Amino acid sequence: MPKTLNLLLKSAIIALIICIDFSYGKTFAQEQFNTEYDIIYEINTNGETKVTQNITIENNLKDVIAKNYSLSINQMNIYDIKASNDKEKLDTEISQDQKSASIKVIFEDEIIGEGRKNKFKIEFKSKDIATKVGEVWNINFPNIQLSDSTKEYTVTLKVPSVFGPEIYIAPQADEVKKENNYSIYKFYKNSVENKGITASFGKYQTLNFKLKYQIENDSNFSALHEIALPSDIKDMQNVAYLDISPKPESLKKDQDGNLIASFKLTPKQKLQIALNGSARILGNQINPSYGGKFEEIQTDLIKKYTKEDKYWEIYDPKIIEISKNLLNKEISVSENAKSAYNYVIKNLKYNFDIVKNDFIPRSGAAKALNSKGLWGCMEFTDSFIALTRAMGIPSREINGYAFATDNISTPISINLKGGDLLHSWAEYYDPNFGWVAVDPTWGATSGVDYFSKLDTNHFAFVIKGMDSEYPLPAGAYRTDNFQERLISVDFAQNNSNGDFKESLMVEQTISLNPLKTLKGLRNYKVSNIGQVVLYSINDEANYILPGESLNIYMPKNPDKISYKDFNNVQKSIGIYLPEDYLFFGYEYISLLIPLILGLLTCMSFYLLIIRPMVLRK
Repeated sequence: MPKTLNLLLKSAIIALIICIDFSYGKTFAQEQFNTEYDIIYEINTNGETKVTQNITIENNLKDVIAKNYSLSINQMNIYDIKASNDKEKLDTEISQDQKSASIKVIFEDEIIGEGRKNKFKIEFKSKDIATKVGEVWNINFPNIQLSDSTKEYTVTLKVPSVFGPEIYIAPQADEVKKENNYSIYKFYKNSVENKGITASFGKYQTLNFKLKYQIENDSNFSALHEIALPSDIKDMQNVAYLDISPKPESLKKDQDGNLIASFKLTPKQKLQIALNGSARILGNQINPSYGGKFEEIQTDLIKKYTKEDKYWEIYDPKIIEISKNLLNKEISVSENAKSAYNYVIKNLKYNFDIVKNDFIPRSGAAKALNSKGLWGCMEFTDSFIALTRAMGIPSREINGYAFATDNISTPISINLKGGDLLHSWAEYYDPNFGWVAVDPTWGATSGVDYFSKLDTNHFAFVIKGMDSEYPLPAGAYRTDNFQERLISVDFAQNNSNGDFKESLMVEQTISLNPLKTLKGLRNYKVSNIGQVVLYSINDEANYILPGESLNIYMPKNPDKISYKDFNNVQKSIGIYLPEDYLFFGYEYISLLIPLILGLLTCMSFYLLIIRPMVLRK
């Protein structure tokens, strides 16, 4: 009588994160069977996914057979469940509720003999695998654990072309092709073993935001107060400023790229500023092995972004020791940054109860890396920054808003007064990629790769690189009204390209530079009448904020003006200045005014100095 064995496959699925673990009825089962899996996830245009698991069980012994096969699925609703082989439909025992299911496939035919194979498939459908968040489709299959008896494991992901372009997919697929309005990604065992598959599709995520800033001048004199507004970040986000009330005295960019607005307050005045706008959040994916070399990092970036600061204690003995052990200048900057990232997510434990506290003290990198404990996202970020800076890699902090899918895999732990919640993550600099955003906190809590790519759910409010405490993010500007929410961010219901309008108005003005006039150049006032910041106007080192203007010398009647967008893409706008638009005699006035000023100067010199001397004589 041959031995019998129940072969058990458990698939633990949490939210949209699928974690597959293989275990068997007896400890010696792995020696008795080999398994092969060809799993196909076919997603249709409404997000419904058809899952087909083609499974092969091979006998390693003469007298052992597989009598049944069990599949358990938790935290996911599945339906249309069936099992079959190439001959017939197989009997199944199914028990399920709204968010879990157990499927047992019964084998009627006994496959006896060493090397004999039992081939069958299980099919079901689910709407919990692919989810649309705003304008972006997200697909997740993280942390696939395979046993030694799994000889082959292939995953095929079929994504409708209407989902849009690929924002990122990790790991990189072994094969990619287009077929019948589908993008088809194939992964083999070595690519997905002990890893996950995460993907995102769409052009970008569009958010609408309403932010309030409460500031106060408690002095007896008028004073200027500054606030930091969300700003553009290359390859990460583009911000449109639709309305800010009241209007600021001035706008400027600081060294970290933050947009700083200044407001003049009278003595003892309190002021609430309201900012409405939209943001497009982009995803960006890198391959760390293609990163640049340490000697290619710009000197000014090293001076600015590898220094010690409060909470980034790069001269702490423990941090020096860890960074020396991690540093390997034979590999790329990004691979070294990944070593620091991996160290943080493996050695720091997240405190899931942190949001229950009214006040959350910031401990800094040295305390987090020197002592065991439970930490928030600030400590994960500070630790990554301190380690990378100690390794000679420029890095900085980002504070902002993050859309969390759940509190376990993607927690948010900056709890502000009034109920506003923010998140913290980091950036490091690679000479080949520029600034790269990473999230060590979510990498540790979710098991998802948040190093080689960041999702489209991170909206940055401020960048802190020159100072670990300044500028403050939106939500942290508050006076005495602790009940009012200051942050409102949501996915845009209707994507309007008008919100991101790039528009310039050009007017000729009088020139006070006669040399420019003699060279045939005219003075033009260029105004940004759109909603986004425009950079490098006519290839000069400048930028125009919405509602602001600057003067540029151009040839008479220019036909276009060039600029760069937030992603450094060169663009141009055609302009037409009709003859009757130009004020007659601008050229003569431009020459006459300096001449008159020169004559007045000479006359003043004569009356004040020469003539008194003549009269005295």
